[in-house]
Amino acid sequence: VATLPALMSAVLMGGVTGDDVWQTSLALLNLFFFGQCAAIFASTISRERATAAKWTVSILVFFIVGLGMMGDLPGHRVWLAESFNPAFTFAAASRIGSVARPPGEFWLSFATVNFTAWIFLLTSSLALPRIWQARRSAPSAFLAR
Repeated sequence: VATLPALMSAVLMGGVTGDDVWQTSLALLNLFFFGQCAAIFASTISRERATAAKWTVSILVFFIVGLGMMGDLPGHRVWLAESFNPAFTFAAASRIGSVARPPGEFWLSFATVNFTAWIFLLTSSLALPRIWQARRSAPSAFLAR
């Protein structure tokens, strides 16, 4: 959100449209939301803080780097893999790259990344009470002494 005034100054100088700035801002917020939901999901499925951090990094690397590499496979283009990549949403909004992109590509990627983030959040919300109850019923090592 703090980058929005800096991005809007480019509109005043010319060469960048207001739609480009708003799509780039939405892509950045969507990337932040996706990262937070992935971290909440990783924290839900792990007990230790270091393990949760490793799971979060693994999820983000898979979605950003892994799906990005899958979209660049030689010989064919995997468009669905690109649409789940949060960095691709940002690239489509900023029009990074020399390839002309279809007009709906940004919105498709934005929707799929946002949907995936909501799946992480919903899964965490549904699983967390069950996981806490399972952890509470197990005897702790401190009380066994």
